[in-house]
Amino acid sequence: MLEGIRIIEIEGLGPAPFAAMMLAELGAEVIVVHRPTPAETPRAPGPNLL
Repeated sequence: MLEGIRIIEIEGLGPAPFAAMMLAELGAEVIVVHRPTPAETPRAPGPNLL
């Protein structure tokens, strides 16, 4: 039914995950954008922090 439609779901914003699941079941392509973990952000302290 929704073949050829792309949906971008931003992780964890309200009812978006459930809605994206329903749209995927109807044939849409769902692209999920995950929030970066603190270790993946450039401001996170690491072993090279001076």
